[in-house]
Amino acid sequence: MADSNKEFGKEVNMERLIEQVGGRFKLTTLIQKRIKQLNTQRIFGQRQSDNDTIDEVLREIAAGKIELSEEASKEETAPEAEETL
Repeated sequence: MADSNKEFGKEVNMERLIEQVGGRFKLTTLIQKRIKQLNTQRIFGQRQSDNDTIDEVLREIAAGKIELSEEASKEETAPEAEETL
């Protein structure tokens, strides 16, 4: 994955992506969810691509094509502590 930080011939500025998405945790969550979605589509033959998946996802995020919804962001937070008896 020598070119994993390339965006249309330019290096992807990871700090800019972190800022764009709203933090490292949110960026990581968005990347994981999108990779899972793309891999599922490929498994079921709905999508074929020769691109490296992580490169594809980073380009989509940089271009503003995908973002983490508030619901998805809340799903990934730690559950509230349960009441003790």
